[in-house]
Amino acid sequence: MVRPAAAVAILVSSFVMGLPQAPHVEIENLKAGAGERAAADDRVYVTYLCALANGTVVDSNTSPTAEPFTFRLGAVEVVAGFEQGVTGMRVGGKRKVRVPAALAYGSVAIGKVPPNSDLTFDVTLLGIVKHGKEKAVQTSDLRQGTGARVVKRGDTVRVSCVGSFLNGKVFERDAGSHSFVVGAGRVPPCFESGVIGMRVGGIRKIVAPPDAAYRYYPSKVVPPLQEVVLKIKLIGIAPTTKN
Repeated sequence: MVRPAAAVAILVSSFVMGLPQAPHVEIENLKAGAGERAAADDRVYVTYLCALANGTVVDSNTSPTAEPFTFRLGAVEVVAGFEQGVTGMRVGGKRKVRVPAALAYGSVAIGKVPPNSDLTFDVTLLGIVKHGKEKAVQTSDLRQGTGARVVKRGDTVRVSCVGSFLNGKVFERDAGSHSFVVGAGRVPPCFESGVIGMRVGGIRKIVAPPDAAYRYYPSKVVPPLQEVVLKIKLIGIAPTTKN
């Protein structure tokens, strides 16, 4: 006998209600961000505070001296619940993410986290490097220069630079001793592409993902996977002399 659709739905619903429900993440949006949403294969940068159900903080990178935490969505670099909680966020957004133990560390004790612990994350999304745009550098002029020449490949330039991470932590403050030949490949690519078109006295903001920053240019102060923000002032420019 064929059961009416309504009757079948009631039977299925009754059966499902009698089963244990799969663990799931609870997400509370505290602040909406802007721009594109974080999705699979994107690299994200966050600050977070992780606490147990009783409020005990077990991990955090919200200190002014800390660096943004970064991971790639879908690469299984963090617990499943945290990844689910960050997916779909926009830059500047804030969420409270409640993660059941089954989607955190399960029955394993990790650091200050006891076995079978539910966790709550307060997370802010600082930045996204979209998949396929790993070398995309963003520039914006904060002040136009007044010099007669504009920087082009082959020029020798002298700049001052303030470098920081996405959370505002400064890792470099150079008063003007930084000089390089544009196009020579001796500095991270973001410096070379970032200064092209500038005039002396100009100030430019450069936001560079790791592939265009320090990933392949080892630094004592910048981890290879950090996105960086540079504020560069062009102090001098001259064509490179050939011997």
